[in-house]
Amino acid sequence: MRNPIKKRPSGKQMKKKLILLFFALLMGIAPLQMHAQVTLNSSAAATIVTVIAMSKTYDLDFGNLAVTTVAGTCILAPVAGNNPTRTVTGGVTLPAFHGTPRAAEFIVTGVPSQLFTINIPSANLTITSGANTMTVNTYTTDQTVVTAGTSWYGTFGASGTTFHVGATVTVAANQPAGLYQNTTGFPVTVNYQ
Repeated sequence: MRNPIKKRPSGKQMKKKLILLFFALLMGIAPLQMHAQVTLNSSAAATIVTVIAMSKTYDLDFGNLAVTTVAGTCILAPVAGNNPTRTVTGGVTLPAFHGTPRAAEFIVTGVPSQLFTINIPSANLTITSGANTMTVNTYTTDQTVVTAGTSWYGTFGASGTTFHVGATVTVAANQPAGLYQNTTGFPVTVNYQ
C-alpha cells in the first residue's frame, strides 16, 4: 500500500512549478494588455442642401410725403400691400393722394422648415433728387428679431417664404419737392442659420 503522506516537492520541482505558474499568469494577462487599445471605423457623409434663391417683388417706396417748415420722419411698416402703415413725426404729413407706398418685398426659397437669417447693414442710405438728399435708415422686417436693426430670422416654407422690409426716411424742413431715389439700394442678405 502507498503511503498517504505525500512527499514535499523538491526545490527543483517547486522551481519548475513556479516558472510554469508565472508563464501561465503571464499568458492570461497578455491578452488583457493587447485589448487595451481598440480601433473602430466611422462612416462619413455629407448632405448638399438646396441653394438659397431670393427674388425681389417690390422696392422700398415711402410714397408721397409733404413737409412744412419743421423737419420730421416717415416710418414705413414692414407689411404687405400697396398702402402699408406709415407713421409720421415732426412736420411731415401724408397727403390724400398717397402715391405708391410699399415695403420692400422679397421671396426666399431653401430647405423647407430650416431657419434662415436676414441681414441688412445699419448704414444710412442716401436718396437724392438732383442736389437734394434725404436719409433712409432704421430698417425693420416682419420676421423675428435677432439683433435690432440689423438681423432677423425666419423659417423656409415648402414653396418659399415672403418677407417685407420697412425703414425710416428723414425729411428736412422745407425739403424741396421731387422724386428722391437711390437705384443702387441697400443690401439684403439671407443665409441658413
